[in-house]
Amino acid sequence: MWISLGIWLSRLRWSSFPITHTWKDLVLTFQVTVTSRSLSLNYLPEERSDRLQLIESLFESGHTDKQIAEILNERKILTPRGGKYYYELVFVTRRKFRLRKEREKEKNCVVSNLKLHLAMKSD
Repeated sequence: MWISLGIWLSRLRWSSFPITHTWKDLVLTFQVTVTSRSLSLNYLPEERSDRLQLIESLFESGHTDKQIAEILNERKILTPRGGKYYYELVFVTRRKFRLRKEREKEKNCVVSNLKLHLAMKSD
C-alpha cells in the first residue's frame, strides 16, 4: 500500500487499518487507529544531546538562563551554529527540549467500530 507524500511527511503520522477475524459462525470486526508524534522527531547527534542534557541539569540545579549561558560560554561550548550562548537562546533551547521530550512520550491507540456478527443458518 502506497502512502501519499503529504501524509508521510506530516508531523502526525498515523496508521489506520481494519482487522477481521472469522470463526465458524461468529465474525468480529474492528478498526485500530494508532497515532504518535514521536515519529516526526529527528535524530539528535550525541554532542547535541549531551549539550541539551547539560542545560537541563544546570537549570534543575537552580541556575538561571543567564547563569547557564555564562557557564556554557566559559566552558567554550558553542551553539549548533557556532555562536555564543545568551539567556534568550538558553530559554528557547530549554523550551524546545521540553516539548521534544513530551512528543517522545505521546502515543495513542484507539479501537473503534467494534462489531460482533452471529451468522444464522437456515435449514
